[in-house]
Amino acid sequence: MNNSTDPNFEKALQTSLNSMPETMVPKRDLWRGIDQAITKKQQDSEVHKPIWNVLGAVGTAVALALFVVSYFSSWSEHQLGVTEPVKLMANNFAKDKKALLASFGSQPIVVSNLEQQLSELAEAELSVTEALEKDPNNPALIRMLANIYKQQLVLIQKAHQNPINQI
Repeated sequence: MNNSTDPNFEKALQTSLNSMPETMVPKRDLWRGIDQAITKKQQDSEVHKPIWNVLGAVGTAVALALFVVSYFSSWSEHQLGVTEPVKLMANNFAKDKKALLASFGSQPIVVSNLEQQLSELAEAELSVTEALEKDPNNPALIRMLANIYKQQLVLIQKAHQNPINQI
């Protein structure tokens, strides 16, 4: 039979609990021993610092120094103008445009105001590029520039396509 459900057990437990004092005082002074143990640990840790703690601190300092140096060197590059991905995108566009124009060779241009439209897109490209020099990591400006490049390529392609081939 389980003792916790026995009514006599419950009464005996309650009587034992009621007879116990509300507070207990240790037979000897424990605080002095606790204080000595804490003081001894502090003294031991000050005297015997493991080499790994020292090496860890040195490694952290070196890593932090490298991070700071690399951050400020890249920061100065970014402050001078457009970021590398934007430059790469511009270079890819120039290559794509050159290849597209070369593929059409001497085909006639079927769009009458091609130069005007390309000029307007070039102005837009210049405006966005100038804005990117001030805010090089702005994703909206980067998307706008990519869209302008795409529009220029589509315009060149449409300008050289024969209207009969478009059907």
